[in-house]
Amino acid sequence: MEREFNFLQETENMSDCRAFFANNPSIYVPKPYTSLCSKRIVVMEYIDGVKASDLEGIAKRGLDKKEIGQLCVQAFSEMIFSFKKLHMDPHAGNLLVRTIPGTTKPQLVLIDHGMYMHFREGFNHDFQQLWLAMITQDKAKVRECCKPWHLEDAAEILMMIFTGRGSRPNRKCVRRGGISGRLGETMTKEEAEQFRRQMQEKMMKMSKEEIATRMKKMQETMKNLPIELAAVLRVQMMVRVRTGREA
Repeated sequence: MEREFNFLQETENMSDCRAFFANNPSIYVPKPYTSLCSKRIVVMEYIDGVKASDLEGIAKRGLDKKEIGQLCVQAFSEMIFSFKKLHMDPHAGNLLVRTIPGTTKPQLVLIDHGMYMHFREGFNHDFQQLWLAMITQDKAKVRECCKPWHLEDAAEILMMIFTGRGSRPNRKCVRRGGISGRLGETMTKEEAEQFRRQMQEKMMKMSKEEIATRMKKMQETMKNLPIELAAVLRVQMMVRVRTGREA
């Protein structure tokens, strides 16, 4: 990750992200005034919007909070699956909501582009393949897709961490999220409750030693998670919280 307080770098991130979403009117990045920016100051277009967490403000503008949540998922999914960089700080203060100028449709505005992850060449493709394998619970394919990160032995643990699922196939995820399955849209509340019950039943059948071994392996996987995957997981969890979805 880059240092957050180099405003020239933030200006570059903003410009790149703005160009990436240029053809999507539902997701907007303010225009930076590059001639006025320096390492110590960034000057950008003023946006009249409300925080994504301001439900009253969203309602006053006649917007649907569920649509806003979907835009949050869409924006960060597209960055993870298709963009060379990732905005690492999607908290409510950095997500503004307004209507698309001249319409009544919602628009998500991304601000504060100081903290970014730069993905290595080929990461987007590798993660697309891994995510598709994970949401379809194809354990053999997940193991194969873990090779770029040398995590073959942690394939099932990764499925649990990223999708909240075990190894039960669910093709509905692919239909709902497209070829890659949008982050944060892999499980409904009903599915989450069913999964929780299944996990309880499964753990009740396990010995204390088995549970301890499984927890230790999960902790070790999290501790040694490559920085790119750790960045994706951080953003995924923040977006899930922001959209009110259960992991």
